[in-house]
Amino acid sequence: MQEFIERADGHSRIHAELKKLVTGEPQFYVNLDDADFAMFSSVPSEHAYFIDLVEMNAPASRVQDHSDFRVHWREGGRNVRLFVPREG
Repeated sequence: MQEFIERADGHSRIHAELKKLVTGEPQFYVNLDDADFAMFSSVPSEHAYFIDLVEMNAPASRVQDHSDFRVHWREGGRNVRLFVPREG
């Protein structure tokens, strides 16, 4: 979907299809959300930590270092989401 949206004619093709379904200008019915995303932050002040409440003297450990969560590590990327009326 992202590749289609980013094509030179992507927006015009979306608008042409919506024009068949909506009243008014189709561009007013389209919302594109283009956000950068990273599962784990590289900024230390934004790290999440596990705290062991059973062993109060155990050190906190970073969530991203836990083996169950490490599989979700990936470099940052872009997420492009398209919102249109249900009929579109």
